Amino acid sequence: MKNKIEFNSIDYTIIAVALLLLLSTWIYLILNYFDLPETIAVHFDAAGKPNGYNSKSSIFIAPILFTALTIGFIFGAKNPKLLDISNKITNRKEEIASSKILLVSSLLLSSVLLIIVYSMIETSLDKTTSTTWIMPSLFILISLFLIAYTFIYLKSKKKMKIRVVLFACLLSLVSCAQEINFSETEVSIPSEKITVKGSLIAPINDAKAPLVIIIPGSGPTDRNGNQAMMQNNSLKLLAEGLQKQNIASYRFDKSAIEWMKIKGFKQEDASFDDFITDAIAVVNYFKSENQFSKIIVAGHSQGSLVGMIAAKNADGFISIAGAGRVIDKIIVEQISKQAPMLITETTNALNKLKKGEKIENINPLLMSILHPSIQPFMTSWLKYNPQIEIEKLKIPVLIINGTKDIQVSVNDAKLLHQFNTTSELIIIDNMNHIFRKITDDSQNMTSYTNPKLPIMNELVTSIATFVKK
Repeated sequence: MKNKIEFNSIDYTIIAVALLLLLSTWIYLILNYFDLPETIAVHFDAAGKPNGYNSKSSIFIAPILFTALTIGFIFGAKNPKLLDISNKITNRKEEIASSKILLVSSLLLSSVLLIIVYSMIETSLDKTTSTTWIMPSLFILISLFLIAYTFIYLKSKKKMKIRVVLFACLLSLVSCAQEINFSETEVSIPSEKITVKGSLIAPINDAKAPLVIIIPGSGPTDRNGNQAMMQNNSLKLLAEGLQKQNIASYRFDKSAIEWMKIKGFKQEDASFDDFITDAIAVVNYFKSENQFSKIIVAGHSQGSLVGMIAAKNADGFISIAGAGRVIDKIIVEQISKQAPMLITETTNALNKLKKGEKIENINPLLMSILHPSIQPFMTSWLKYNPQIEIEKLKIPVLIINGTKDIQVSVNDAKLLHQFNTTSELIIIDNMNHIFRKITDDSQNMTSYTNPKLPIMNELVTSIATFVKK
């Protein structure tokens, strides 16, 4: 019996394609690696949605493993008996058939690897919104391999048992998952007017981990901290950072997003109280589940005021870039910087809203905050004073603000601390409103639309330390 198999043109074509796929995968990975966030998607459910995450360095696990197997199979195809663990190859015909199986397996592995790496990178960089193609593609590849295997088997006319090949093919599917440190699941919670929709990230190695409920800021902000024209993933990155500290989190879409889906819903029907009702529903839901060791409410920006009112049934409260004054004071302050000639008019209008009165004659320059359809919402918001609400809290409180926040000043954080003297105050140098480090003021606004920028680690560690006390 000859020792080595002679490859034909088809064999060399398979080898060339397999190696080309490997090379393409590695080039694509290296070119994109440094743009990846610190936490990436490494596992997908049957619908192609990411539901498992890990550090970005873990992305090398599959390429290293698959590359070693692919090259090993190519060399093994030259002498299949080296991989015939069970000594089932008894003649030259079976040896040739085994060689073909190994070559087809190398092509399968390199193809699967490209799909795995591409899906992880594209999803983690938010370049694509559709990942439904992942599982069908893998299914098609495995099906083609099984067809090829069956064809070669029938042609050989004898039963072949190259167990190492079948094991490797199974490994190609299992390793798609890699190591999953935590899972992300969609959780919907009924509230008064809407169903709150959000993402629960829970470490799989600690069923009784503490839970942080993250409440988004103003506007139609989604669970990740994004709006239509402002993608920065601030809240998503915060949740992923907390996971590394074995802290679970639930972040949800703002009510305003769901309002827009309700047929016949009018803007004047919106109320600040709806935000509070939704947040309370979330807190009560997880309290009743009894799944976590403690529940902490963390409100960002406008969500800080919502959170401190909703946190009365929680185990702790965190204000992140939260205002320390009634919203009219902040609006007047912003107007004084942008259009000083409108200060008096703005003050008078907001005073009327505080009394529950309607404003009829509106200056076009103030329409964005005083439009008739917005006035009911503003009136409901103006009745809440953060200083009074935070003073009511008898649970542990952490107040965080950044020195580069151009929306909420450090003084607001100090005011909140002043009215809750048992609270802990942390001012993070150079952190802006969306948790990014700003060393040059020109970077501040551009950071609002750059989801690739990491959030400051001091924020995550400060919250983690508070939660674990």
